[in-house]
Amino acid sequence: MRHPKYSAAILYFLGVPLQLGSRWGLACAPLFIAAVGAERMLRRALKGYDDYARRVKFRFTPGSW
Repeated sequence: MRHPKYSAAILYFLGVPLQLGSRWGLACAPLFIAAVGAERMLRRALKGYDDYARRVKFRFTPGSW
């Protein structure tokens, strides 16, 4: 898994509004989740990231994405 921290952040962005009963927070969660997807920026900014991405198959959750 390339970004375990991002996986945790996605769960956090979904879990906290559910825990607090916040409809607004839950409605904003997709925006926060989209902001977390920094894959494109990493490919541009880091030399060797493309090779790393080829070796590590899954971005967020093993077996799915």
